[in-house]
Amino acid sequence: MRGIVHGKSNLAPPSESLAFGLDPISGFCWLGKYPITLDELLDEKPKKESQFAKARRLLETELAHGEVAAVEIMERAEEQGINTKTLNRAKFALGVISIKRGSQWFWSIPIEFVYKEDRQDSPVGALSIFLAETEAV
Repeated sequence: MRGIVHGKSNLAPPSESLAFGLDPISGFCWLGKYPITLDELLDEKPKKESQFAKARRLLETELAHGEVAAVEIMERAEEQGINTKTLNRAKFALGVISIKRGSQWFWSIPIEFVYKEDRQDSPVGALSIFLAETEAV
């Protein structure tokens, strides 16, 4: 038995794997759809997500809709096995800012103003202000 497995595609969704057989007597014959992935076929284990990527994804998800108490994020990170040092590295990479309100700290992803010049005859005026999320390097 042999297989045709979709490995990578930038333009189309992954397709189902197909199996076929090569027999010295009957020759080539299709065996149909076969439920196997490329990793299973090559007997490779899929790569595990790094702790840094996990921490970054946690921060992006938690802070997507505004600021959140730092204590809550640290608790969620601990639940997912992300240590404080890794969480702080991801926080720095995303440009997350800390704001103290009363006795509690909050984290948020900063928003910057982007000024864009409109046409001069625009009824709104010569300048408009757009909000855009900053992209950290």
